[in-house]
Amino acid sequence: MKKPLIACAAVVALGALGPPALSSEEESHRGHGAHVHGLGKLDLAQEGPELHLRLDSPAANLVGFEHAPRDAAQRAALEQAMAALKDGAALFAPTPAARCTLAEVSVASGLLGSEEGGESRQAGHDHEHEHEHEHEHEHEHADDSQTHADIAAEYRFRCEHPEELKEVRVMVFERFPATERLDVQMVTERGAGGAALTRESSVLRL
Repeated sequence: MKKPLIACAAVVALGALGPPALSSEEESHRGHGAHVHGLGKLDLAQEGPELHLRLDSPAANLVGFEHAPRDAAQRAALEQAMAALKDGAALFAPTPAARCTLAEVSVASGLLGSEEGGESRQAGHDHEHEHEHEHEHEHEHADDSQTHADIAAEYRFRCEHPEELKEVRVMVFERFPATERLDVQMVTERGAGGAALTRESSVLRL
């Protein structure tokens, strides 16, 4: 199995950090669970020339729905979103002087596999008269699992001059307008911290 792009030590360090300070309104949203439309999460880890970023977001922020594509238009929207997510250089711009080049991208979501699952469940309908209740039960659980579909994308940049890496301009808001805020946790050679990015404030200072 392919290893995650973000190093294990960095993940542990990121997990040890508390989230950025939130307003009372934001705390109220968080109280309803981590999955909030408009809100995403961005983890950053930098060590030497390696810069790793991980974006976690509800699928609704990126494709506009959270279920297996139901028609050609939704399939096209999912394909376009996946292509945009894989274009990491168009979503994240490290300090130009650092000369960072995108080296690896990984995108994963239950939404991608749910389309195959939908086909297998459809094939099982040949026996619906024998197992009608069983199938209805399965569909209820499938709908529940798709209600909160997330998409995760990981990026690895390699920088020729990491000492010049001062910031990362985040263009996720421009490409995915339904994204309203990204809560950031980061670990760099300068230390650890957190931030909240919005469309109006989309430059992450390292």
